[in-house]
Amino acid sequence: MGISEDTGFAILTDGWSNTRREALINYMVSTPHGAKFLRATTGEGAKDAKYVADDLLKVLAEVGAEKVVCVVTDSAS
Repeated sequence: MGISEDTGFAILTDGWSNTRREALINYMVSTPHGAKFLRATTGEGAKDAKYVADDLLKVLAEVGAEKVVCVVTDSAS
């Protein structure tokens, strides 16, 4: 599945911390043709709302913001 052909899709994020309190955020895209893992981000501030917003802007630039109809996040952002 290539997301370059699809339009009208959702960006999904989910973040958590491991037992060492290291943050991790997964980014996925959901299209009419299925879901695909995009990437994971780790880092010191990865659960901070500003960090998530800045990182999400990078993801939108990667996939083409004009194709995205919604973004779904967990409560950390």
